[in-house]
Amino acid sequence: MAQIGWRQFSTRADIKHLPLHVQKKKFLIENNSRLQEDLHILSRMHGAAAAAGGSGGVAIDGPIAGAVVKSNVGTAVTDASGNFKLPGKATGVITVTGGVDSITGLPYEGELIGYAEYKTISPITTFAHYLKKGSEEDPKAANLTIDEAITKTFVDSFDYFGISLPIEDKDTILQKDYIEESIVNNNKIGISAQAVATQIEAIAETVGVALDGSQAAAAAIKAGKTITEFSATNRKRSAYEALGRASNLAGFSIENILSAVIFTDPVTGRPGKGATFDNTEALSTQLTQTKNELATLAKQEQYTNNYLTTRIQAVNRAQKTTIKNETKSVVENRGSFSNINTVSTSSEVEDALKQIEKDKANETTPTLDGKANEISGGEGAKYFQLRKDEKTGEEGLQQLELKTSDYYYFGEAKDVPLLLSEFEGTYSPVSLTGTTDPGNLNAIMPNIPVYFEVTTSTATFDIVTTYTFRPTQSNKKGELGIQVNLRLSQITEKKIEKAIDHIVTSEVGTYTVTYTVFGGEPISFNTSINTGDLSGNILNMFPPKGVEGLSNYALRRYEKSPSTLLELIAPKVGSVSVQNLVFGDNKLSIAIPASEGQEKAVLDINFTLA
Repeated sequence: MAQIGWRQFSTRADIKHLPLHVQKKKFLIENNSRLQEDLHILSRMHGAAAAAGGSGGVAIDGPIAGAVVKSNVGTAVTDASGNFKLPGKATGVITVTGGVDSITGLPYEGELIGYAEYKTISPITTFAHYLKKGSEEDPKAANLTIDEAITKTFVDSFDYFGISLPIEDKDTILQKDYIEESIVNNNKIGISAQAVATQIEAIAETVGVALDGSQAAAAAIKAGKTITEFSATNRKRSAYEALGRASNLAGFSIENILSAVIFTDPVTGRPGKGATFDNTEALSTQLTQTKNELATLAKQEQYTNNYLTTRIQAVNRAQKTTIKNETKSVVENRGSFSNINTVSTSSEVEDALKQIEKDKANETTPTLDGKANEISGGEGAKYFQLRKDEKTGEEGLQQLELKTSDYYYFGEAKDVPLLLSEFEGTYSPVSLTGTTDPGNLNAIMPNIPVYFEVTTSTATFDIVTTYTFRPTQSNKKGELGIQVNLRLSQITEKKIEKAIDHIVTSEVGTYTVTYTVFGGEPISFNTSINTGDLSGNILNMFPPKGVEGLSNYALRRYEKSPSTLLELIAPKVGSVSVQNLVFGDNKLSIAIPASEGQEKAVLDINFTLA
């Protein structure tokens, strides 16, 4: 089934009543599903050749070594880098259990779930799986396909995790080892993916361990029973399932996740729902602190990816050791959590991490990622964004009424770095006002490219540099409205030759002027450039000494429209047409009509940059 364009999609009767941001999400989801269907058809067409090679992939929390990978075509074991090769061409669900995280050095608890169409199996694909499962449990909701669940995970990633995952970059996160991408290819999107994956695991593992300290678990133990779903084998899966339900139904918060836990009461044999604790607030506070810590790290793209990966994986280890070990006693109100920042930056945790980058020690102190690249937002800088007129249905680029500034980024545009501001040597993400109203030109709509156009001038041409940004939501909509961050994705440059403005001062260049009577020899004229405020005559031209009977000439800006033309002042000649007086290739040739005492001639003016 072929994909359709936005213009065709936006005219459909069933979506025209929806707000524009809802239309966009639906467009992304449906087109992604069509693309996957096309890929599946191609896969079936080439099935025999593909099956011979088998399915390859990678399992990541950090890379998980020695894990068992199961699929519908057999099993495999991951190598030291988390890579695996199945014996045939798999379809459907692929699971990963066991193994050891190659960075944190910790045994992996629980089960990661992926799908054959995605090479990478990670907490992100696991979350999408349970998002899909949660939609299937709700009789009022439309069931999500895995492709739709993946798209929803990316589009709503800020609402879930406080970290935006650009939908355009999902192949980096789903088809590559995004930790390797971070380190080897300096890809900043890999840092955001690590931070999101670590946060998902922090919630699933911490909530899973907490279940054993719940009031339901205590009541079962008192009756000499245990809750199967809360056992060490099943607890993390139970937490992931609750995470998927809450994300679909009640809304993404720790309280809603806990209320979405489902189990069987071993005393009554009836279904039970919700996990309550003596100290629920402490659990919520701790997980919020971890979320904030990871969201902050994901935005510190001015630092090297080695340092950021070290910090994120240190949070991963700290959460799965110190915090995990404290959880049961804290939720039973018999203690308190350690500070996640203090634990994750301790030498005990950082020194326990394995070497991340070949032939290089892990960086535990902030190190700038090279030199900042500057984008000047001074005079001549403008924002544009594609907007749709809801009355006419017409689309077009609209100039936004936003103040410009000087911006910075680290790395290369191909890695989609965050746009940063700078104050006294400290960098922070640029946060601009967002909107869902296509008629609001004082704000930026998320998920639609923004074009930042900067015009600079030289003596002979204008240079128009266009920076293409991807806006992603950077806060939840509230009293302050939406805020967006910008990621740089492309830089283009266009030179526009000037007709007149390169006629400036003697420091910029020199002029040579020749006067040639029809059929005669060229005569070199002397020149004088106005070095004042450039009003009046700009270039004065006069014949050399000893040559009698020729007029002086002068160029000035044409005072009427169009202002890109020049006007020739010729006292002895009279009126000369201005319609063709524009420079081309730094040259201007003017036909001088015959007049009393002077023959028809050509005045050639050549300009050379200094």
